[in-house]
Amino acid sequence: MYSTDEDYLEIKLYGEQNLLYAKWKRSVSSEEYRTGVRNLVRLLQEEVYYLIIDSEKLPTLVIPEQQWLLREFCPLLANTKVRKMARIGNGDVFSYLVIDNLTEQASQTYSFQLAFKHCKTMEEAMEWLQLYESRHSA
Repeated sequence: MYSTDEDYLEIKLYGEQNLLYAKWKRSVSSEEYRTGVRNLVRLLQEEVYYLIIDSEKLPTLVIPEQQWLLREFCPLLANTKVRKMARIGNGDVFSYLVIDNLTEQASQTYSFQLAFKHCKTMEEAMEWLQLYESRHSA
């Protein structure tokens, strides 16, 4: 397992499960957000099929960050092996709508097939990714 822990972002790579987990630990500046996403993308170049992003502590993405994600992150994500992505959110409906809109735009623009789901808990995300059993049976 690979792990990195900044004061604003924790990233863990579980190679045996082809899973990358990222948890935003607090609200971040634009610079921190972009640096964190770039670090995440570097690890997605590995054999990662499943991605969980815990964004519970993040506010709704502002328009410049949304545009940056579409322009910078989504094309890179489209060229990875990621098949399923779960996002743990803070329950804010507006945040969900923003992410749904980004997901729709990205899939149309970059034509990648990525299953995506909003989740409320880590357990829900793991179950949806069908990894819960294998992770907790060890």
